Amino acid sequence: MILLKRSAIGWTTLCMFLAITIVFAGKNSTPSGSPGQTSLAAYESKPNVIDSGGGKATSSSYVHFASIGQVAIGPATSSSFQNEAGFFTPEAVSERDRGDCNGDGEIDLLDILTAVNHILGTSLLVGDDLWAADCNGDGEIDLLDLISIVNVILGIGECVPGHCRTEITPETLELLKSLEPYLPTEDFSEIMTMVKEVQVPIEYSLSQNYPNPFNPLTTIEYSLPEAARVRVEIYNTLGQIVEVLVHDLQEAGYYAITWDAGKMPSGVYFYRIAANGFTATRRMVLMK
Repeated sequence: MILLKRSAIGWTTLCMFLAITIVFAGKNSTPSGSPGQTSLAAYESKPNVIDSGGGKATSSSYVHFASIGQVAIGPATSSSFQNEAGFFTPEAVSERDRGDCNGDGEIDLLDILTAVNHILGTSLLVGDDLWAADCNGDGEIDLLDLISIVNVILGIGECVPGHCRTEITPETLELLKSLEPYLPTEDFSEIMTMVKEVQVPIEYSLSQNYPNPFNPLTTIEYSLPEAARVRVEIYNTLGQIVEVLVHDLQEAGYYAITWDAGKMPSGVYFYRIAANGFTATRRMVLMK
């Protein structure tokens, strides 16, 4: 009888101990995640309160997360990260410079190529890379951002909104042309076409035809810094005009024309441009 009473008292004590433990454990636990972290819902469309300005990823932005396990969409990824428990916090602010598209700490030729591939849709940027490529902070990655990166490498301007330099100087154009060995031919041509569409030349010029020697097609390029009446003609070694390629009033810009010499005999030819008092002549060779 005494043993039975002791056993009942023991079970009663054990049950009370377990109940108290469960109550206190419930009060000290976080509903979801680990202590000090906030669930995904708490950050949905919540502005990050961080310093704004400069070329660093520290500008205020809204965080939009599709669901746990996905990367944040848009520039807010520069100031947010996902931890192992699947929760996002706005505490980690990137020290990435704008223009450093690949995040290697340098602004160089690789960043130009990275921006080019995004603009052409070859390889799209996301997260911090996307933010860093938007040099002028307008929310678009386009030719202006590409030119800004090139000019930073040349020591002209900064990749900081309001301080970007988008002028296409002869040096800017030369650096862009240096991309040719690193890009597929069609991609390089598309980028250079985009550049020429927005660029106003600073001087008259007549480039060497390409290919040269050729058979039977070749391309001749020239530039006009202002509107001009232009004449481009081909003549042989005797000084005889064999064809007039252009005889028209043209706006300022870059031009490329193709000469089909299929009906001409092999030999040396010359092409000449005359525009607003500017003249230039170059030599080319037709080999059949």
